[in-house]
Amino acid sequence: MVVRVNALTIQDNELASGNIDLIGDPPPGQTGRIDRTLLIELFRERLGLSLPDTLLPAEIQYVQLGARLIVDRRRVRIVSAEGPAGSAIMTVRVVGQDVPLLGQIDLTLPLTPILDAIRARAKQWRHELELRLRLPAAETRPRP
Repeated sequence: MVVRVNALTIQDNELASGNIDLIGDPPPGQTGRIDRTLLIELFRERLGLSLPDTLLPAEIQYVQLGARLIVDRRRVRIVSAEGPAGSAIMTVRVVGQDVPLLGQIDLTLPLTPILDAIRARAKQWRHELELRLRLPAAETRPRP
């Protein structure tokens, strides 16, 4: 995953604005795979299309995932990135051809719930790390 921060402004300890590119390529020397269930759910939720399971193989080869995040104080706008087959959130390979999916995505979401979820997860990670670094009480006492 490549995260390219084109611009980022923090004011008064709060995220004020940002322009961030997210690009996900398969691991070097490996083929990227995505589960059919995830794709079907994505099509249902974002495009309102109900696809039968039998339409797609169990796994689909992806070539690239990409999005641009444009942040202002209260919202984050998610737009499709430019991929190998044109504008797309996801480029998949079907019968040897690169096919862009979700190419015209322009979605705006409230920023506060996203930041709250990130903060909660970071707090959990910090707690877990503190527990791992803490030595058991018996090991911290000097031996007689």
